[in-house]
Amino acid sequence: MTQSTSIATQVTSAGRYPPFYYSLVGWPTLVFAGPPAFYIQREITVLVSALLLGLAAWSASTTLRSGRVLLALGIAVTPMAIYFMGGVHPHAPEIAAAAGVWISGWALLQSRSKLNSGVMARLTISACALALSRPLSVLWLALIVASLLIGFSHASHWVVFRRSLSAKLCAGVVISTCLVQSIWVGSTGALTQSTLGVKISTMEAITTSMYRQVSGVAQMIGLFGSFETKAPSFVYLVWLVAGTCFVVTALLLGSRRERLALVLVIASSVVIPSAAEVATREQTGFPWQGRYTLPLAIGILLLSGMIASRRFRSTADGLSWDRIARIVVPLVGVAHFFAWASALKRYSLGESSSFPFGYYIIHWSPPGVSVT
Repeated sequence: MTQSTSIATQVTSAGRYPPFYYSLVGWPTLVFAGPPAFYIQREITVLVSALLLGLAAWSASTTLRSGRVLLALGIAVTPMAIYFMGGVHPHAPEIAAAAGVWISGWALLQSRSKLNSGVMARLTISACALALSRPLSVLWLALIVASLLIGFSHASHWVVFRRSLSAKLCAGVVISTCLVQSIWVGSTGALTQSTLGVKISTMEAITTSMYRQVSGVAQMIGLFGSFETKAPSFVYLVWLVAGTCFVVTALLLGSRRERLALVLVIASSVVIPSAAEVATREQTGFPWQGRYTLPLAIGILLLSGMIASRRFRSTADGLSWDRIARIVVPLVGVAHFFAWASALKRYSLGESSSFPFGYYIIHWSPPGVSVT
């Protein structure tokens, strides 16, 4: 058997994806070739994602008791999100931009008498970046905006908006961006998947899709490679416990509208994937992956942090949020390290090698980093 070096054509549904992200990371291939081009593309993804997350943190810092929202942001950026931010994939800026829309949108609604121009600019950048990321991004943007308006808007906000020319211009830019993206997605069939369909009853399809939601949660936290590399159980436990504590606190102490917004986001994160799979099962089967839902699902944690920042200063037993942060932040940091070690082991020694590093010999390491 001989190896051919000729260029071959590979069919992929990703070729219909919106071009914005690929135009950002594709230009190095016009100047460089091989590994240098690939690593430059990865660095661009890292920088764009870091910029968008920085805009989110910047907006959070302009509000009172921002530490709780920043803590929620730190937990919402799961190992899976960071994993994508280290590669070449539009999921990375989509997730980071979604975080910016969640937080900047909320920060903008904190004042009922005026609109903060800096927050409004950051919201516009994040919203446009989100809308242009992937085929479903316009839907996520619409749901995020609707959730924020349900939970935090007041009649005075509409009065201020009507009087603000800059707010109308920013809204026009975002709406125009969404229209352009929607036209592209509709005209190219970017939502069409290349997977095989299945013919089963509606009830069987619902059961199958809902069962898949369990693995979808694991995928949102950290399931690497081709979804065969799990993080240690400790990693999933940290995120599930932290997320549950945030959500329960918000549901107990939030206002009626805030709780409604949070429940709607939770329900949408479950119902939309299942509804999409059930409706298209005969054409595409069950292709939905947990990462697809991340831009919306991170809002569960972020909304909970927003509600916590508005409603109380300490927990029921008097434990301050500063003390909570001192416990949670190190745990999340350690969990991130173990998730990173799992992914590194997969690419250096293989998934089947013993944890953490087989015979402690790493055959591959990221450029500039030595772990031997």
